[in-house]
Amino acid sequence: MLGVLDAPNNRRLLVDPMCKVHSYLLAVQENSDPDFLNLYYTAMFQVIAEQKDWKTGERVVDEAFRYIPNTHQKVLWEAKMNFLSKLGKNVLSAISNMKESNASLMAKVWVRLARSSQVELEQHQAYNKAIEILRKEESIEVVEVLIEYAEWQHRHQYNAQDVEDQLMLAVDLLMDIEPAGWDDDDEDMAAGQDDDQKTRKTGKTSSSRQSKALTRKSKGGKSIKQSIAGKTSKTKVSKASMRSKSLKTAGSRQSKKTTTSLSKRSEEDANPLYLNCSHYDKLVRIHSMLAMLAMDSTKQREYALDAHYFIMKMWEQSFISLNATLFFEKHAGALLDLGFKANDPQSRREYFGEVLTSNEI
Repeated sequence: MLGVLDAPNNRRLLVDPMCKVHSYLLAVQENSDPDFLNLYYTAMFQVIAEQKDWKTGERVVDEAFRYIPNTHQKVLWEAKMNFLSKLGKNVLSAISNMKESNASLMAKVWVRLARSSQVELEQHQAYNKAIEILRKEESIEVVEVLIEYAEWQHRHQYNAQDVEDQLMLAVDLLMDIEPAGWDDDDEDMAAGQDDDQKTRKTGKTSSSRQSKALTRKSKGGKSIKQSIAGKTSKTKVSKASMRSKSLKTAGSRQSKKTTTSLSKRSEEDANPLYLNCSHYDKLVRIHSMLAMLAMDSTKQREYALDAHYFIMKMWEQSFISLNATLFFEKHAGALLDLGFKANDPQSRREYFGEVLTSNEI
């Protein structure tokens, strides 16, 4: 189908056939493959929008809401917003009617509205609404919205301090992602005091101490390698406690939902246990913007060095991930005996977390 959609004339001819397929799917309430539905309706709304058949688009969206799972309704809300806007209807009122349980979905739709709206006040309100929703859920996804909002403010010539405030808030939220207990190390805290005087509100000091702590500590007091050798009960207790903590954190903010391969690729972990390459990438972008906004050369150099530091951390994290993967492959049998499941994200997170805190990897 994707190849057929490449030609404009094909897209024009596909409107009626795709609407018929939609009516068949609606009649039998077929939603066993939500990933297929997501891709299908994305293509369908594209061809409808290209023909500017806004009324048909609004009708199809409202009907699709009746049977597509809540977890895959993002494409529907985005299309509904677009069609309502083209028909001159109240977009803000429609989005406000979304279920509050889908915080991530709501935020993404507000961001989509901010991107598509031609009214500056509406864009401003949409960004702030998305940030408010994600902050309430304590989701790390808010960082990407804060960066985009800061870029928007800069383009619209807002005060430089307002732009910087958004970026600094994003840094603070990212630097809250750290292993429990690393900041209790007196030696690391003493070493970090001098660094705090050299960097202003950046994550460099925190990341440096985190890196040191990760190479010296193990959450359960045992590394995976030691567990494999002795299969100690202490490791099993550590693993169970880690699982309990992770599930409690995730479960308190997320309702039960259908998880598919497509949704896994498109979703960000709202409550990560460790900084990953995606987070370091955001920190690089933030500090690059801060360097651009800085008025004096000293601050510019300071922020640029911080950005360079986080680039190096991305490389370091990549090699850690590679080493963890190789370690799992080498000890696949023993890890399986300990309860490790390669296709279970929670299981992978637990063992990867223990690898991160092991000196032997």
